Amino acid sequence: MVVAPADSCPSASAVSEALAPLLAGTRIDDGAPVEVRVTDRGTSFQIDVAGQVRVVDDEARTCAERAVTAAVFASFVLEPPVAPDIVPPRAAPAAPRQPRPSAPRLDHSAWRAALDASGIVAAAPASGLVSGGGELRGALGGERVAAILGVAVLSPATLTVGMESARLQRIPFDIGARVRLRGGELGVAGELGATASPLFVRGGGVAHPASSTTLDLGLRAAVRAEWRRTRSWVPFAGLEVVADTRHELATSTDVTRSSPVVWIGVALGVEATVF
Repeated sequence: MVVAPADSCPSASAVSEALAPLLAGTRIDDGAPVEVRVTDRGTSFQIDVAGQVRVVDDEARTCAERAVTAAVFASFVLEPPVAPDIVPPRAAPAAPRQPRPSAPRLDHSAWRAALDASGIVAAAPASGLVSGGGELRGALGGERVAAILGVAVLSPATLTVGMESARLQRIPFDIGARVRLRGGELGVAGELGATASPLFVRGGGVAHPASSTTLDLGLRAAVRAEWRRTRSWVPFAGLEVVADTRHELATSTDVTRSSPVVWIGVALGVEATVF
């Protein structure tokens, strides 16, 4: 397999010894078909392997190193290195997708108690009165239909006519029912009930102001939008209309005024589940 002149540097036997461990499983002997030929050219040597030729300069004529160089070149030609099969790494199994938290579903059979707390601004457009305050309202019943009982404390509002004025303060109580018209994360609820509102009046701007207390009876209708992200806390925004009975309000010994009939309120608050 390796051919070189008898006095060649390197010799055929030296190249064969260096080549043998590089060609695993290939028999190296002098009687095999010629595949590797080494030619000594003095300050260089030539290697012919299966049609591939390489000339290597070596003025020092280090025969052992020449044998190794020839063996390495021959091994690359006879058994070219093969890139190993690259197995792509297996992708780690995807983590199971966590379901997105969904809004609590309405359980029509479950009984619950809840308490609303909200701020409210109420106005009587016909009289130009505006007052603000807070509301508390409890609810007891199912998710769809519940009974409600509420109270609001509003700041005084002043009704002015000419040089005279009447200072009005309302504390409306209401009782009624709440019906959820739409469930899901964004819900809508409607409320309808009766109201009883103590109305405290004190005249002003006159020599002899009068004070009076009356009880307004009326109806209350409201609608509100709810963000039911959790069952425990439900923020909401509401619009309500209260229609009261009309009363004549005495602001002095000889002057009367009519109380507002329609009040419109806007509320922002949160509902908390009690149990």
